[in-house]
Amino acid sequence: MAQTFKQETTPQQTGPLSYSVSPSDDWTTGPALNGGCVAAVVHSVAVKHFTTALAKYDQPDVHTFHIEYLRYCTTETLEINLIELKRGSSNCTIQLQVSQNEQLKAIALATSTNFAQSLGPTCNTQWTLKPPSTSTPDFRKVAANEPDSQWVPGLTKGEVFPMGCRILTLYERGGMQVDGLVDGWNGFIGEPMDATHVAFMCDFMPSMADTLLRNGETYDGRNHLRKMEEWAERNPGVVLEMETFLSEAANAKFSENTISLDIEFKKRLPEDGLRWTFSRVETKKLQGGRMDMDITICDKEMDLICSARQIVLVLDAKKSIATFTLHRRYKMTITQVACVGVNPGINIINPGTPEGRILAGIWRNVTTMVGGPQRVFWGLEVLNPSRIWIFVDWESIEKSENFTKNSAQEALQGFTKICTHSEFIKHVNLSPSSDVLCATITEIMLVYFPKDFSQSQKDEASAKLQLIINNSFGECSDVEKFAHGWGVENDFPVKGVRGNLGCVFTILVGWSGYKKQRTFHMTEAYQKALEAMRTLKGSISFHNLSSNFSVIERANE
Repeated sequence: MAQTFKQETTPQQTGPLSYSVSPSDDWTTGPALNGGCVAAVVHSVAVKHFTTALAKYDQPDVHTFHIEYLRYCTTETLEINLIELKRGSSNCTIQLQVSQNEQLKAIALATSTNFAQSLGPTCNTQWTLKPPSTSTPDFRKVAANEPDSQWVPGLTKGEVFPMGCRILTLYERGGMQVDGLVDGWNGFIGEPMDATHVAFMCDFMPSMADTLLRNGETYDGRNHLRKMEEWAERNPGVVLEMETFLSEAANAKFSENTISLDIEFKKRLPEDGLRWTFSRVETKKLQGGRMDMDITICDKEMDLICSARQIVLVLDAKKSIATFTLHRRYKMTITQVACVGVNPGINIINPGTPEGRILAGIWRNVTTMVGGPQRVFWGLEVLNPSRIWIFVDWESIEKSENFTKNSAQEALQGFTKICTHSEFIKHVNLSPSSDVLCATITEIMLVYFPKDFSQSQKDEASAKLQLIINNSFGECSDVEKFAHGWGVENDFPVKGVRGNLGCVFTILVGWSGYKKQRTFHMTEAYQKALEAMRTLKGSISFHNLSSNFSVIERANE
């Protein structure tokens, strides 16, 4: 039997102040975990800690919750480390740090309370939803697949967010008439909801940007409502299952990237949970790619459960590191990178030459061998064609190492006929993926740091480098994609410092053409970007180059 969301988000304690959760593949939105699923995991960990390590304070409920999303999470194990900031008789406060592979991905604060106990006075106000929700669904009819006169049922399923098939949504006929306001009822199919589910629901809604822009994209709320209304006319009471495809989502113009989420819970939910919750999502303004979202969640009696707020960036999808990966099998990759010297006087890139046939044959061989890579990119440096750069996508670093140990000698034996030496063979974690190497021309920027560069120093440098990238290249229409990431090893040969080894942060910029790249290179913005990277605190060297890559992919197995 498949696990429930409650079971999936239940943490395992790994230490006095540490927990772990193994995410489900269903939680992904493209290559990254859905932010609501991450929030639910962190909420579940907070509840676990409040009810075990801090049980003597009798504060089992999460009162306030704040999470900052620093980097995208993948389906690798989520490690959550806690710091107890305050213990007290009225509330406790903890900090929760979410990491994967020792990289900080999100940081949260949670405060505890006991909603069953009064801490002071109570006074109701005249607060109400404005505009009010005009009707409530007949949930008995919905459960029996009978038509409701005012509400239509639907769900999403498929590749983009597989977990969507677990959640039934009801939209009001003729709704979404007010720009920036979406009302809906949501419920997990066959699973009651507790506070952890509600934390997830604070990030479960149509794309507010797409709905405002009325662009008809995969998660445009008005588009969903139209489809659900048309379906309901032909199939009264039957749930519309809307199929989603990564190939369609990959063509989206924009992607929503949540920076932060705040939740204030107002009460404890019943022991047997809730079947339905009402959600109102309201956006006051989308301005220059910056968007707010206020989320109000109520129970069937329209009693307030929680208030939440998101701050969201609406970015060019082609340049966002949340860009959808067309092939789900690439979302977990580790990329091996090598720089190799080429024998002089030969053309190994042209498959029509003897040397080119050798190289092409090697890549065909390795991508068909058992345990081989997912795909291989290769290309000569534009300004130094005596060096070839190779990027190889693997499912894991273990598979890369096993292939090197057991099969590489056989697979790569033709290399000695066309290449002189290997400068290095290492690994890098590229985010979002190596797809950027498919561009007409790819610029590679390598920022080097000392061998003993700490994780906290890496986090600081990463943030600054990403800011430089976005500020310098983000508005350039000739840039197709970005990717970046730290090298796995800390003994990369440092270019320009002979004999020195260190850490490297790799930046890949995909350009639509060589001439367009050259034109941008002459701008002040580009020169400032290079200077900022060279002089970044902690960096010891910088090197950049360009290449036009060929690619071969492993056939579907």
